[in-house]
Amino acid sequence: MWNWRSIASVFAVALLSSLLTVVIYHQLDLGRPIVIQEDQQPRAVEVRHIYTQVPSVGAEADFVAASTSAASSVAFIRAVQMNKNRFWGQKEYSYNSGSGVLVSADGYILSNLHVIENAKEIHITLDDQREYQAEIIGQDKNTDLALLKIEANGLTHFTFGDSDSVQVGQWVLAVGNPFKLQSTVTAGIVSAKARNIDLKDSYTAIESFIQTDAAVNSGNSGGALVNTKGELIGINTAIISYSGQYEGYSFAIPSNVVRKIYDDLRDHGAAQRGWLDVNVSSVNQERATSLGLDEIRGVYIDNAFADGAADRAGLRPGDVIQVIDGREIIAIPDFMEYLAQKRPDDILHIKYYRRGDYRSTQVTLQRRQAKTMTNPSEEAMPLLAELGIQVRNLQAAEENRMEIYGVKISSIKQESQADWANMEPGYIITHIENVPVRTVNEFLSELNNVRGNFILKGQYPNHDGEWLYELNLHQ
Repeated sequence: MWNWRSIASVFAVALLSSLLTVVIYHQLDLGRPIVIQEDQQPRAVEVRHIYTQVPSVGAEADFVAASTSAASSVAFIRAVQMNKNRFWGQKEYSYNSGSGVLVSADGYILSNLHVIENAKEIHITLDDQREYQAEIIGQDKNTDLALLKIEANGLTHFTFGDSDSVQVGQWVLAVGNPFKLQSTVTAGIVSAKARNIDLKDSYTAIESFIQTDAAVNSGNSGGALVNTKGELIGINTAIISYSGQYEGYSFAIPSNVVRKIYDDLRDHGAAQRGWLDVNVSSVNQERATSLGLDEIRGVYIDNAFADGAADRAGLRPGDVIQVIDGREIIAIPDFMEYLAQKRPDDILHIKYYRRGDYRSTQVTLQRRQAKTMTNPSEEAMPLLAELGIQVRNLQAAEENRMEIYGVKISSIKQESQADWANMEPGYIITHIENVPVRTVNEFLSELNNVRGNFILKGQYPNHDGEWLYELNLHQ
């Protein structure tokens, strides 16, 4: 039975609930921010990054000191590019922006080549808002680095750190100008070292990046990766993303490579690279087993060029380089990164594996690559010109990502056989006439054995299924 007291109680509760709803609604007005004070009870919130470790008070102080010094040593770059309108022939201007790191008190600035490439003018804005026009001193496509110079003195600049001593899991800061937000600092940890992400389709490209989870976005290119001491340990260069923006991983060129290229560009205007004169590919489980290796490490020599540095030192196709100057070579990125720090006439002490034996040799690096190969497949080189293709070995990162082995077509000559067959660069050849090929050496050897019409089988990285092409070599 309902009585007047029960009805009054229900009415009072309803009225109180309504009043509370109105109050809460006004507090949650979308036009107002909600401030959670520290002395309130904790509540569940959505987070995008969770770290299992937080910096101590001492580390936090290091963050502040490192951020202050780093921000003062990073510049904003605005590159002006001039193009002709394809229809009207008029000049059109476009702009590219990025970051640069000051590496000397007298105005030398390092950045990525892709930030300033083809620029007619390069404008620099320092952290204190002073503006300058820069000139290009030198550039290196293999590392995607460029050296600029402004007329200034007494500038705050970075000290180079030792990227070889960087440890996975250590705290780092990324400093740059994402979305033109000048002197932005983000923090993260080193996620991996010696990372190859197949950024450039060139066998001579140096890819052995420091991978971090510090946020890097458009405009960060050419900016600094620093340790908690404020030392430069890398130059931020790339991200891996499906959306075009940061998704958790960024990549930096190690400072030991950067410093060597800086010295070369400043003193010579171009990178001084010492050549070992070999083509190499990765060592995987199957190859290690077939060679009788105890461990899956090192780089396999596919080709040694005649009278080149490796050839003179007695290295041959089929050898596996495992140690250089006491440094263990795990895979191609380690190999490329170490060689990138060397110059012509530098001497390397190499330990390698050959048919069950571990051997040593001393190699003097040369100024440029030799022209011909010491193995029988050198006879097949003119056949590539007849087909109109250039080929290279797959890099370790490509093999792992695509789970495929073969030879990649890096370029196709216009009006050639391959062009007429509608073959596209990036095609990965896996078979010639049902014979599997895994390296350039194997491919050229098999190519030398076919005449007349023959079939290439393979795949494209971004397309499903097997693609077949019929080509012809004259008798």
